[in-house]
Amino acid sequence: MKKEFFNKKNILVLIAIVLIITVMVLIIVFNPFGKKKDDNKPSSKNYDNVLKKKVNTKDDLIKALEAAASKYYEENYYLTITEPETELKLHSEFGIKLSLSALNSIQPFTESLTNSLKKYGCNLDTSKIVIYPTKPYEKTDYTTNTTLYCTEFE
Repeated sequence: MKKEFFNKKNILVLIAIVLIITVMVLIIVFNPFGKKKDDNKPSSKNYDNVLKKKVNTKDDLIKALEAAASKYYEENYYLTITEPETELKLHSEFGIKLSLSALNSIQPFTESLTNSLKKYGCNLDTSKIVIYPTKPYEKTDYTTNTTLYCTEFE
């Protein structure tokens, strides 16, 4: 007697395999276990929270400035890009350089951040933040580097 391939047991196994493959594809596409946001990475979303904290150290000041730069990059600069991969790839090596005075004119600092910059004697023209876009050149794919010229930190 010939065994029938499409019996009830084989159909259930086939359905289970299809479901497992579907779940795996969904996990890969939506990647809930993938790249987690680094809490130390600047983000426009934490801009207001960062500035609510008192700036006591150079690290606090850098975090606040990087949050301001992130807000500018994510909510202004990135939105003007029509072909992110092509255009941002050009800036990935040397970065998008912003003096603090330029950043302040584009993305005005809060009063508390402005007061902290004055308190620490920071030169807004020579101090700068450089934004380095990274692959895959999405809105939050970048790193920052901050260089401060402040009399209190030298």
